[in-house]
Amino acid sequence: MRPGLVRYRHARRLPQRGTKTVPNVGTLTYGYHASYGTLDTLLTPGDSLYRVHTSKGSLTQEKSVVNGVTRIVKYAYNVVGALDTLTDPWNGAYTFGWDAANRARTITNPFSETFSIRHTLTVEAWTPRREKPRGLR
Repeated sequence: MRPGLVRYRHARRLPQRGTKTVPNVGTLTYGYHASYGTLDTLLTPGDSLYRVHTSKGSLTQEKSVVNGVTRIVKYAYNVVGALDTLTDPWNGAYTFGWDAANRARTITNPFSETFSIRHTLTVEAWTPRREKPRGLR
């Protein structure tokens, strides 16, 4: 089982730290951020996931160990709290550009290729379909 695949919809209902036995998986050990209810630690038989958050609850680092291989992903945010840079486990940086409405506009990958993100809004009128009563033509 890969870390992060076990998700709880209502994290705040679980204790901050604890264990849970899952059939066909084993015992999971988990920990949640005291203030924000975000998952900080998940230990499964043979695998682990550790997350570091800011005091405001933003994810800054995610470390996973799967089959003895450690991978770290880092996150950096701009002054308004939007994701600015994501650094992958191979130290490749993805940077995000934002517009004045705080919508993602561009993503630049580690190869300096920039991709634009287009936001569109489509509004379609909905009209209920009227069916003829059965037996009448």
